[in-house]
Amino acid sequence: MSTAQDFPRSVIVTGGASGIGLAMARHFAGLPNHLVAILDVNEEAGRKVAADLGREFPQTRLSFKKCNIASWDEQAAVFEQVYREHGNRVDVVMANAGINEGGPVTVVDLDEEKPSRPELKTLDINLSGTIYSKYKTD
Repeated sequence: MSTAQDFPRSVIVTGGASGIGLAMARHFAGLPNHLVAILDVNEEAGRKVAADLGREFPQTRLSFKKCNIASWDEQAAVFEQVYREHGNRVDVVMANAGINEGGPVTVVDLDEEKPSRPELKTLDINLSGTIYSKYKTD
């Protein structure tokens, strides 16, 4: 009888270079027979995390991919690359990428004479990017 450990699990972790994403990358790297792709916009930190986890968990195949999850095209291309590299499968997607810009919580300044275009970077990353991370298998 086969068990979950008998075949590789393919995992994508967005925001895997720091915070909760790093904790999730470490968690999956520590499990037997996993392929873990760490995605992050911070290339320097992401490469370091993948190398450090690779030394800590040599039984796990880890990779780093630079990816801005707020870009549909970029995220789709990276997911496709990981899908192919992991044997045409992705079993788990941990959507952890996010930012906290701080500042005002409203997007409209009522004191402005003429409305300015709102800054939506936090929304683009935390909402749109996470929605883009939904992975569908047949």
